[in-house]
Amino acid sequence: MHAALGRHLEKLLDYHLWAHERILEAVAPLDEAARAMKYDLLVRILENDALTRDLAIPQLARLGELLGRMKRQQTLLSAYGYQAPEE
Repeated sequence: MHAALGRHLEKLLDYHLWAHERILEAVAPLDEAARAMKYDLLVRILENDALTRDLAIPQLARLGELLGRMKRQQTLLSAYGYQAPEE
């Protein structure tokens, strides 16, 4: 499950970068100071992205495990004829 999310986030980031590149193509070339600032900002963005993934992936894996347990429990209860009470 978290692998699929990782691929989705990667595609989203690729599209986001592509869209920004198209916008920047219409802008005048940057001087050296602006290029250095842009580089630093991109590095920070990518580092923040990695940190966010590091925080999210374990929680998504845990959620996947919990959902799997719940599904197995429901299957087991259903096999023994248990009916959940209606609310």
